[in-house]
Amino acid sequence: MKALSLGKTARYLIAAFFSLTAIASFFLMPEKSKFFYPLFFASAAGLKRKDFEAKFLIVFAATLSALILPYFLKEGSKEYPIFVSQMLILWASLWTASEYFEKEDKKKEEENAVYEKEKKEAEELQKRAEFYKEHSAKSAERIRAGRIFLSSLKSIQTKNSSRDIADEVLKAVKESFKDCVCELKTKPDGDWLCYQIWQSKLPILIKNSKNDPRFKKENFSSKEASLLSAPILSFSAVFAAVKITSEKPDRLNESDLRTCELLLRSASIALENLALFSKINEMAMKDALTGLLTHRIFQDRLDFEILTSGRTKLPFSLIIADIDHFKKYNDSYGHRAGDEVLRKTAETLKNSLREIDICARYGGEEFAVILPQCSKEEAFKTAEKLRENISRISFNFDGKPSSITASFGIAVFPQDAPAKSRLIRVADERLYKAKQSGRNKVIYE
Repeated sequence: MKALSLGKTARYLIAAFFSLTAIASFFLMPEKSKFFYPLFFASAAGLKRKDFEAKFLIVFAATLSALILPYFLKEGSKEYPIFVSQMLILWASLWTASEYFEKEDKKKEEENAVYEKEKKEAEELQKRAEFYKEHSAKSAERIRAGRIFLSSLKSIQTKNSSRDIADEVLKAVKESFKDCVCELKTKPDGDWLCYQIWQSKLPILIKNSKNDPRFKKENFSSKEASLLSAPILSFSAVFAAVKITSEKPDRLNESDLRTCELLLRSASIALENLALFSKINEMAMKDALTGLLTHRIFQDRLDFEILTSGRTKLPFSLIIADIDHFKKYNDSYGHRAGDEVLRKTAETLKNSLREIDICARYGGEEFAVILPQCSKEEAFKTAEKLRENISRISFNFDGKPSSITASFGIAVFPQDAPAKSRLIRVADERLYKAKQSGRNKVIYE
């Protein structure tokens, strides 16, 4: 019989009621007790399998009743064997039930153990699956960030301006630290952390602004729980600084600092290479002594002006100038004096021309000037101004004051010559004519 779903106290009270009723009936109506003896069965059946103490008491009461009951029966009564039989049946039933339930309990315990083991294994597998899933996601993110980082390192080296390099650095930093606020500063602008970078030229990592003893807590806003800032150096000078901030404490660490430093070191190399390339390019384009364009660049610009003039149908003028008696200065005062004459003459030419005009060192003491969109009359006025300005230059060699003059030849495209070589020859011939006619003159025809 299946035990009722009652509380332990209620079960015990019901069992006690049936047992006491059976015992009382034995003494009140001994001859009828065989009908009440099954109440012991009802008492035992009403209990749960684990109510061992109560069942033991019921069996003990039933056994004791069966042993005492004969003294209350009439002599020669045939009821006693019935009580003994019922007692034995009760014992046998309870023992059989106990064995059966013990096996059932053992079987269930084994099943529960297997179930718990499998459940634990399933939970462990679930945890591993979640761990590998999270690890896979993090690995994929690291690979993605790594690819972007490598792409940025390559891209930085291909940029042609410092602004482009700075933009690429900021883009790479934002990609690498998506959950942070990323800035690139070209000046401290009142930012105390960037000011520290400009002063020390070293990176600063603050994992947790609340616990960092190096800095005052008042220096940080509520959104600056973790900070990282590092400089972009160019020839040991701070070009800019990257600043990364996070609201989460300990968000930024040494690994982030190394990543940032590697990126900024690449940017520093790119900036220095760009500056060196610009310097080399400038050296290739400009004469080292005078700072004017070289002969090769002059030839390129002259080709360009011929094409432009052919397209716009507007003339341009070419002036070739030569310093008079330049050899005398070299022979009398030395090459240092000659170099000074060339430098001051070049400076005077540059300062006397328009921004669109092109001035070059043609060779030795000769200079060439291209005047875009300039007629012969305008070119003559310009050449006269140049001649007068050069004659006003004063020199002092070994305590002796001195001055110089220059001669000029002018040719106009396409009026005087339709081709470059012819244009240069015409200007050169007119320069020679100015020299032959007394120097310090401008010849334009």
